[in-house]
This record gives sequence, structure tokens and C-alpha cells, in this order.
Amino acid sequence: MAFFDQLGQKLTQTSQDAVKKTKDMAEAVRLNSAVADEGKKIEAAYREIGRLYYERFADACDPALQAPVEEVRPDRHPGNEGRHLPAQGRSDLSSLRRGAARRRRLLQQLRRKAARAP
Repeated sequence: MAFFDQLGQKLTQTSQDAVKKTKDMAEAVRLNSAVADEGKKIEAAYREIGRLYYERFADACDPALQAPVEEVRPDRHPGNEGRHLPAQGRSDLSSLRRGAARRRRLLQQLRRKAARAP
């Protein structure tokens, strides 16, 4: 009888451990999803900042930003002569380039925190 009692206890403990690990994995997936969603929000905000900056200050921008602004001017690209930039598009590229490394580091930090979270 003791054998069956021990077997029952082991099965109970193992199933409880499996349930706990499943819950932990579900929480990790939820946190990773939240991190990814926040990353998308950050990317969208950077794109919007870049687009607004370009629209407002492209002709009189800070000299340090002149090179990226020149990269997205429509007249610099063949086939784009006289065509205005879309609301989101080419100006997004310069803002993405400037902030890509910073955003990657931020996302890596958030993912590490999510992985360490109990």
C-alpha cells in the first residue's frame, strides 16, 4: 500500500510541477507579446516624429540632420521628380536608421527583464 501512496504523491507532485511550468511559459509568452507590442508602438512613434520633422523642417533643418534629410528628398530619387513624399514612407527610413540601434537595445533589455520575471 505504501508503494501506491508514494506513486500517487509523485504523480500529484509531477502534475503540479507541469501545471506551474505551463503557467510560467504562458506568462513568458504574454510578456514577450507585450514587449513586442511596445516595440511596435515605439517604432510607430519614431516614424511619426521623423515624418513630422521632415514636413516642418526639411527646408531649414539643423545642419547635423541635413544629410539624412537630403537622403529622403523626392528630387534625389529617379522617377520621383515633383512628387511629394507620402504621409508615411521615405522619411520613415531616415528616422528608422537613426534610432534603430537604440530601439534594438531597448527591446533586448525589455526581453531580458521579461525572461527574468517570475
